[in-house]
Amino acid sequence: MALRDSGIDTIVEPKFIEGRGRCDILNLSHGVIIEILHSEKIEDAKEKAKKYPSCFEVRFIDADKELDINEIL
Repeated sequence: MALRDSGIDTIVEPKFIEGRGRCDILNLSHGVIIEILHSEKIEDAKEKAKKYPSCFEVRFIDADKELDINEIL
């Protein structure tokens, strides 16, 4: 919601074609994939992110920490 409240175009849980997986949040305005880490380890998330389309930057956010909106812009 913080992204949308900031006027950022986002898609939640988009599924990529050709078996490239599904990410948590896609920031369309900046071309950034956001993976929220809660129960998943960073190593596992990074491995999963290798399938994502290479045109997007991938950022990892810890769900247990206070959100800094600048980390996902």
